[in-house]
Amino acid sequence: MTVRTKRTIAQIGTTAAIVAAGGLGLAACSSTPSTPTTTQRVTTTTYVLPPQVLTPTTVIDGQTITVPTQTNGKPIAPYNDSGGQIILTDKGILPFHLFADLGQTITFTNLCTKAVTVTALSKDFASPSLPPGGTFTWKSDTLISERYAVSNGFQGRIDVGAFSH
Repeated sequence: MTVRTKRTIAQIGTTAAIVAAGGLGLAACSSTPSTPTTTQRVTTTTYVLPPQVLTPTTVIDGQTITVPTQTNGKPIAPYNDSGGQIILTDKGILPFHLFADLGQTITFTNLCTKAVTVTALSKDFASPSLPPGGTFTWKSDTLISERYAVSNGFQGRIDVGAFSH
């Protein structure tokens, strides 16, 4: 006759731990040198999108600055948008990813509290120092996917092509 017993998860875990410890004890007693272990460090970077700028103007150091909108007058979306406007802020770039048409002028507007520069990672363009409220324009007559960096540490992307709005 066979008798079956139910074992709890805790009992199974305890049994497994005892077996594993016994195996480690045997390994420790063996004459074979152990292989050194390596630790791999994983770094996760999180990018939080800046809030959408919904007011028609903003004030920086007493100066009233008009907040740009896309061609149809809608506020610039935080993650991706189509058009020719990019807003640089102390909290990030709007939009992070811009889709622009071939030959369309792209205007970078600095709404940061300090001067910044914008530089394409490919070195296709580089702005002068842009004071708060300052602008810089660039356009491409060829299909291109361009990543750029702002001197305040943020990065963005522009794809120039035949996109419909």
